[in-house]
Amino acid sequence: MDEQLHCSECGTVIKDTYYQCLDNFIQAKFFDTDEENCFCSEECFCKYMSLTQIEVEENDNEA
Repeated sequence: MDEQLHCSECGTVIKDTYYQCLDNFIQAKFFDTDEENCFCSEECFCKYMSLTQIEVEENDNEA
């Protein structure tokens, strides 16, 4: 029996397709195995990598 892949962020069993980081630097720094570099969605990958959106305020553009 094949071992199931799980999303590295939420743990969901991945049945069909999944997302994987292709950047060599990030792969070397954050993932010990290919199985750890599996995500069920872009949202889970962003959460895992602590990606967040920040809005630029008008006062931040003044130099």
